[in-house]
Amino acid sequence: MTVELLRIDDPVLPAVWDSMYAADHAATPFHSYDFTHAWWQVYDGSPKGKVLLAQDRAGTPAALIPLRFGVGEIRTLFTNAADYTGSVCRPHGNGARELATHLVSRLSNRRLRLWNVRADDPLVLALRSVVDLSDVQTETMMSADAGDTAVPGTQYPMGSSFRQQVRKDQRRLLRLGVEHIDVRGQEVAHHLAEMIALHTATWEARGLPGKFVDGRRRGLLRRLVELGDRFPCRFTALLHRKEALAFRFGFLRRGTEYFWTSGFLPRFRGYSPGQVLLLMDTQRLADPTTDVSVIDFLRGDEDYKRRWASQRAAVHAYEAPARTGLRR
Repeated sequence: MTVELLRIDDPVLPAVWDSMYAADHAATPFHSYDFTHAWWQVYDGSPKGKVLLAQDRAGTPAALIPLRFGVGEIRTLFTNAADYTGSVCRPHGNGARELATHLVSRLSNRRLRLWNVRADDPLVLALRSVVDLSDVQTETMMSADAGDTAVPGTQYPMGSSFRQQVRKDQRRLLRLGVEHIDVRGQEVAHHLAEMIALHTATWEARGLPGKFVDGRRRGLLRRLVELGDRFPCRFTALLHRKEALAFRFGFLRRGTEYFWTSGFLPRFRGYSPGQVLLLMDTQRLADPTTDVSVIDFLRGDEDYKRRWASQRAAVHAYEAPARTGLRR
C-alpha cells in the first residue's frame, strides 16, 4: 500500500474521494470532497492544505484525510469550523492504519491535532495503537429521530407544556394562512438571499451580528447551494403571503439532515415560528414516504436542542505531541 500527499485542488481527487465517500456509510457531508473543497477555496486556498491518501497496490483508494501542514503542527484542515471531521475510509481495509503509520513518521518535529472527530473514527483507532493520543476536548452532539421527541422519558424529552404551547402557536399560524415548504436541489439557490437576511435579522434582534456578517461564510453557503444535486441540501420554511417567517437549512445524507443554519422574522417572535417549523419538520420524521428520518443538530447543547433531541453523541479533539508522542 502507498501513501501520498496531494493538494486539495489536485484533479485526481474528486473521483477518488467520491468513490470512498460513497462506500463510507459513517461519513457525513462535512467529510465530502465538495464541502472540503468549497471550504478550502473560501477560507484557505493555501498550499498548506493537503490530502493524505492511502491506496492499495492496485491503485484502489483505501483511506484519506484532509490536513493542514504548518510549522510545528499537523492538524485537521478545518480546525473548529466543521462539525464533523476525520478520515474517509473504504470498509474492511487497512487504509486507516497506513495513514496512521505515515502520520507518525511526520511527528518528529510536529504535534498532531485532530478536531471534531468521532471516537470510533478508523484513523483515531489506528493512531491509538502507535501514539499517545490525548482527548483534550469533547463536544456534545444531539439529534432527533422519528417519533422520539414526543415520548416522555427519552434522554432529552420535549416537555409537555412546551409542546402544547408550540402546537398552539402552530394553530395560530395556520389560521393566518401560513404554509410549510420543503425545498431540495437546485431550487434551494433561489432562497439564498432570504436565508442570509433572516439569519442576520434573528441575531441582530439579540444585539449580535450573526455568522453571515463574515463574507466567507456567505461565500461558502453560496458555493454549497450552487452544487445542487451533487451536494444535497434541504431548505424548509414557513411562508406568509410569500414571505418567509422562519427557515431551516441543512445538508442531507443517508436519511439524516445535518441542521446547519436557521432564522426567523423577529416581528413574528410572539408566534414562535422557528419552533413551529421545527415541530412540523420533526413530525415528518416518522412519515415512511419522507427521505429524512433523523435531524442532527450538530455541536452544542443549547436549550432548544435539549427540548427537541432524543439522542446524544459526541465529537472529540485529540492531540499527539511531537517526538515524545511516539510509543517505543
